[in-house]
Amino acid sequence: MTADRSVSELGQQNAGIIRLKLLIGSTNQISQNLSVAPPMPKNPKFEDVIIVCNTYQAKDLVAADPDGASDPLVHLYHMGSMCSGTVFPNTLNPCWNERIYLKTCSINGVLAPIVVSMYDKDTNAIGQASYDFMGSAIVHLTDAPIITNMDAYGDSLVAKWYQLN
Repeated sequence: MTADRSVSELGQQNAGIIRLKLLIGSTNQISQNLSVAPPMPKNPKFEDVIIVCNTYQAKDLVAADPDGASDPLVHLYHMGSMCSGTVFPNTLNPCWNERIYLKTCSINGVLAPIVVSMYDKDTNAIGQASYDFMGSAIVHLTDAPIITNMDAYGDSLVAKWYQLN
């Protein structure tokens, strides 16, 4: 069996691109004065927040499997929270069209950037999964609108492409 390859082993800087649309919501009907900035306060006040990530597609991903394809999977990371999307098997150009909800927090009304990582998921003959890192992007939430009704935001927002490195 040939081992899978990670982006670092391939020596590539460009690991493909991913198209996302991000929204920010709250279980407590978040206030409209939430800001996006990096400072760390001395006496932090934590507020529950939900980051909604509409994951559409990725292009030109790194081939991590010996057959020249990958089984890509998106992971979102924010402030110690993590969630995953669905594996799209045997492709370098997946089309997920799925919505991922990440329950996390803001600190004194400030949101840190999220990390979007792409992994190749493989399962061996006895059902054990392994994940090979393919690339990641840091996404600042400055353009993510704050919403109070998770289902009423509509499709007026434009999805953006992010470079995976």
